[in-house]
Amino acid sequence: MSMAKNRIFSVLVLVGVLSLIVVIPFLIFGEEMEGFVSGVLENNSKGPFSFGVIVVILLASDVILPVPSSILSSWSGYYFGFVQGWMISSLGMTVGCICGYCLGTYGRCLVGDKQKAMCESVADKYGYWAIAILRGVPVLAEVSVVFFGIGKYSIRRFLAVSTLANLGISGVYSYAGYISNTNNSFIYAIAAATLLPLSFHVIYKLS
Repeated sequence: MSMAKNRIFSVLVLVGVLSLIVVIPFLIFGEEMEGFVSGVLENNSKGPFSFGVIVVILLASDVILPVPSSILSSWSGYYFGFVQGWMISSLGMTVGCICGYCLGTYGRCLVGDKQKAMCESVADKYGYWAIAILRGVPVLAEVSVVFFGIGKYSIRRFLAVSTLANLGISGVYSYAGYISNTNNSFIYAIAAATLLPLSFHVIYKLS
């Protein structure tokens, strides 16, 4: 096997391992987490501020827990209104990106030198578009932020691109939730939560 193929294989193995780390909690605790989130959304009697903090924490924990972030972001727009829901959703997603990046940075000691070097190379080559596109792809959204932490991608660039991507994605979800509230139907939020990740997945496959 050539050196180039060796490196590609090493990165694929690393991405596969990271994907398993993200998927396994979903398979084990997915139903329980969805039930917990549904309970939080239905029992929002704690007041707007406390509820907003809970939403931010849940979205931030999506990097390691099976949180239905698309539904949660849509609900933010439904409950808080478009602008406030948009900001809360964006903040939660961005904090989650920072947590994932830090996990990758501090987890570098668990990765071999070849994988580190390849991660750095891939991060430098595909950084901007990969961060932006993968933010909307389930599983890969979480894996990619950890990957870029391992690759020691510039934290400033990472924050800039991921924040802008989160603002765009959260804006769509929150607006769908807001429109659903205005029309007294959650169908728009459900459509956004289903179609947006699918659209990003298609774009990723075509790129």
